[in-house]
Amino acid sequence: MNKINIRPYKIEDRDALRALCCNIADRGRPIENFFPDRDVAADMLTQYYTDYEPESTFVVESDGHLVGYINGCMDNRRHGLVMFWLLMPSLLLKAF
Repeated sequence: MNKINIRPYKIEDRDALRALCCNIADRGRPIENFFPDRDVAADMLTQYYTDYEPESTFVVESDGHLVGYINGCMDNRRHGLVMFWLLMPSLLLKAF
């Protein structure tokens, strides 16, 4: 039986979390089914949580591999401001 471990996010999890997010973004299928740029999508979906509020992210490990995650947010207003003013401008530039 596989041992499952739920623990707080660590910076070393960033690449695996971004990959997992994009691998399952379309109801368990890869994000490329509806969005062509995996890097931009990973930034849109995870960057706030991993870079600005990592203490509210938890990951699930099984046999040493990241198999799940949950992102949280303690302040919706801050989330919106960071997304709009800090992350979206650079994401738009990266997307073009």
